[in-house]
Amino acid sequence: MNKFKKIVITIDNKRENLEDFVADRILTKIDSSTKVDDLEKEAIIAGLTAGNAYLATYGIPVIPNEVKEKIADAGVKALNKANKLLQKQLKKKSKLYKDNHKIQKDKI
Repeated sequence: MNKFKKIVITIDNKRENLEDFVADRILTKIDSSTKVDDLEKEAIIAGLTAGNAYLATYGIPVIPNEVKEKIADAGVKALNKANKLLQKQLKKKSKLYKDNHKIQKDKI
């Protein structure tokens, strides 16, 4: 049973390290990149334009470019906020991880 517990602890530690890596290295770079923000904005505008073209065949009026820009800016802000929330969630440590590292610190 002790061997199984060590395996579970090892897997949990590796998972926590992977989550920290994703939060610190990958998501932080995405969050701080203006090129990614520009790409997100262009993708949102392209999606709105495609949707407009489709809906125009049914007589629905086209969204003006200024409105598309505002929608895209709001979308980029929302994606950045979601990115920060995801980083925060990934940085949280599991109860198992906290308990195991508390025990290890107490032994030192």
